Amino acid sequence: MFKLKKFASILLIGAIMLSCIGCSKQNVINDKEQSVQSEGEKKTDMVVHVLSKISIERLGVEFDLPQSWRDNAIKNLFSTDISPLNQNKDDAIFGDATYYFTPEDIRKEFASSKKQEEDYKKIIENSKLLVAITLFDKVNLERELNNGKKLEDFINGENIEKLGEKGEYVFYFSYDEMNGEGLKDEEKDVFNEMHSEIEDLENTLEIFEPYKFDLGYIGDFKAKDFQGNSIDKTSFENYKLTMVNVWGTGCNPCIREMPELEELYKEMKEQGVNIVGIVSDATNEKNEKNARKIIERTGVTYSNIIPDEVLKKGLLNQVIGFPTTVFFDSKGNIIGKEIVGAASKEYYKKAIEERLENIK
Repeated sequence: MFKLKKFASILLIGAIMLSCIGCSKQNVINDKEQSVQSEGEKKTDMVVHVLSKISIERLGVEFDLPQSWRDNAIKNLFSTDISPLNQNKDDAIFGDATYYFTPEDIRKEFASSKKQEEDYKKIIENSKLLVAITLFDKVNLERELNNGKKLEDFINGENIEKLGEKGEYVFYFSYDEMNGEGLKDEEKDVFNEMHSEIEDLENTLEIFEPYKFDLGYIGDFKAKDFQGNSIDKTSFENYKLTMVNVWGTGCNPCIREMPELEELYKEMKEQGVNIVGIVSDATNEKNEKNARKIIERTGVTYSNIIPDEVLKKGLLNQVIGFPTTVFFDSKGNIIGKEIVGAASKEYYKKAIEERLENIK
């Protein structure tokens, strides 16, 4: 079984947010819908979109998802990423996207876990690496290599290939040789098929300079929440700080963190803090219906907004991954850095407290 990267280990002990739990903002060419039933006390049918083209703008990569990966996405495909927005400026690694084959029972156990940050190591150790795409800051990487480090210290995979350079960044592609050891017979067949299509993925892979988030103001939006209430920027005036959590109906990490966001919402009210969700893909009747089911199932009572054109062209146009959490003051101005990826309640609470200090 492959090693955990050093920076991934740091995430596990809580020194940095576990930003690898998140979903990319992706372009859909021919998406495939798969109906799944949520686990837990309340059974709710939801539609999950399995995308054929993946575009991760914050990492500067785009590629086609192989057919067998799409066919087995819900059962066996587990992906993680390290967001550049949560890395230090001196880190060699700017960002990372990694895909694993995970046995279905391990994946289900992780999906239903209430302590996913603690169980992250378990799912990685029981998975098989398919592909890792690693983006480095060229200057920082050169410094580390000159100090005796090797590429293997940063990259998982027996086979490492340089994809190229764009601006200040250098891109690498890596994978392990096919090895189904430890898998059940039926799992080996699926894993072997998925592994055999790694070359197909690489042949479609394109690199470009990473996109950078640039938004300072929420805008003069006029939208409605799922209870039919009107919401605009004046809603921010009643609070010192408003935490806006942008999520999507097909993003499982987004959905998993919602119950803890509800707890945080109740705990922080007295400090003048509000939480608002924006459902990024609530742009048609089917997705709105799906969002309502998710809101009901997770039990959240904070407002969730159906975006209007101002939000679509402004904030949502800047968001490059889900969930993305942005903090605004009473005038609708951004306070502090955005957070890309799902996080624990404790991490969000610390981020809120830091921003409240800045407002003072």
